Amino acid sequence: SGNITSVANITATGTLSLTGTSGTSTIASGQGFTIGTSQFVVQQTSGRVGIGTTSPQAKIEIYGSSGLEQGIRISADSEQAYHDLRSWTSEASNSGFSDMRRARGSIASPTIVQSSDMIGQLIFRGWDGVADQYAAKILVEVDGTPGLNDMPGRIVFQTTNDGASSPTEKMRITNVGNVGIGTTTPGALLAVHGNALFSGNLNVANITATGTITLSGSSPLSFTNSATSTVAMTNGLNFDSNTFVIDPNSNRIGIGTTTP
Repeated sequence: SGNITSVANITATGTLSLTGTSGTSTIASGQGFTIGTSQFVVQQTSGRVGIGTTSPQAKIEIYGSSGLEQGIRISADSEQAYHDLRSWTSEASNSGFSDMRRARGSIASPTIVQSSDMIGQLIFRGWDGVADQYAAKILVEVDGTPGLNDMPGRIVFQTTNDGASSPTEKMRITNVGNVGIGTTTPGALLAVHGNALFSGNLNVANITATGTITLSGSSPLSFTNSATSTVAMTNGLNFDSNTFVIDPNSNRIGIGTTTP
């Protein structure tokens, strides 16, 4: 019913239970608190908690060397599972954030990452009745050769097609800001490999088409410029097979014929 002090070691072969009338049990130690070698550690001075490590570098640090030992799982039964990051500050640029980092090598001896190495990812999966299947992924990868103060990156968006269980790439943003849809090597700010539909107005300074531009609907095709509008087509211009044809070689115009 009193206090036990100046004890070198306490060995319990059963359950060690700590209770107090105030509802709070306190273990005070000049060396902190450790369970096992490093399974659970509370540092005395810093108040940091380490799971799998005796030298946590943050308020809570979890360390593992294989499998899922280094992970954190949040589960909820019949409720939403979530993590909540909150920040109270007057600084406009300060907020809650997730920080994903990657190095090759080990903690003791990290080495530089290489081109196409994955830095981090967000994974979305759904239950198919038997197991969780991938629905989508967002990947961040090294996009080029990294070096000192030089870390080129890209963002890759993947979704799973209907009838499949593995996501495939649908869009990416490269290190220079080019967006590719249907291509992994976009050579312009926007590169779409496949069909594209614009249901509204499309206003552009220049259009370069390597295939066919098809216009449908009642809206006309208009060229508007403060000075001169130019349509440059290497292989000429053809409206509706032979309704209106411009031959680029002879500079002739054909109406109702393709060979004026």
